[in-house]
Amino acid sequence: VSTRAEPRRGIIYYRSDGSTSMVQGVVVYLGVLVVVAVACLAVAVRAWGQSDAPGARKLALLNVGTFFWTVFTIVPTFLRGDPRLWLPLRFTIPSVALVVFFLFTFTLEYTGRSKYLSPRAYGLLAIEPILATTLALTNDTHFLFWSQGPADPSAALGFVRVFGVGF
Repeated sequence: VSTRAEPRRGIIYYRSDGSTSMVQGVVVYLGVLVVVAVACLAVAVRAWGQSDAPGARKLALLNVGTFFWTVFTIVPTFLRGDPRLWLPLRFTIPSVALVVFFLFTFTLEYTGRSKYLSPRAYGLLAIEPILATTLALTNDTHFLFWSQGPADPSAALGFVRVFGVGF
């Protein structure tokens, strides 16, 4: 009788002998992500309430982006082995792009360097997020961003993600 874990939907793995095991690392990872998501929402609400302070709105939007990044990272873990898990994974990319964008603009505004945030600068800063988001959302047509690798029962998603040149 083999005790090799077989990938199934969800984070619980069923062995051929009928017993189950939960990957502890995934559970800890998910717990940390939930704490991060809640903390980001709390900081976003607090920062938005202080909107007259330098950088407050950008800090709030930075934390909203981090919240969505975290949520779109959590959801695919529960869709383990299900083809629908690619949809929330695609939306992590725009969330990450927003985080980077607002981190940079928050830093400039908070440190008194908002003079560098001209419409031209915003336009230039928007190029990479738009390209990355477009590649991520249209990945099924070209697989330049990532593709599904071999099955791996120890991986959080049930398989290995192979990152492409667009990533």
